Amino acid sequence: MRFFLPRDVAEAGAPEPTEAGVRLVRVPAEKIAAPRFSGSITPVARTEQSVS
Repeated sequence: MRFFLPRDVAEAGAPEPTEAGVRLVRVPAEKIAAPRFSGSITPVARTEQSVS
């Protein structure tokens, strides 16, 4: 799982992780896309997403 920090937060110095399995890494800039998710899904929407 990845979380992305806003540039200004990262440049200001993000807090150090407190869990051993969590680390901060710098990744090269890239363009990405992600579908919006409202937090719930209907059976119809789930079927449409699994087919496409």
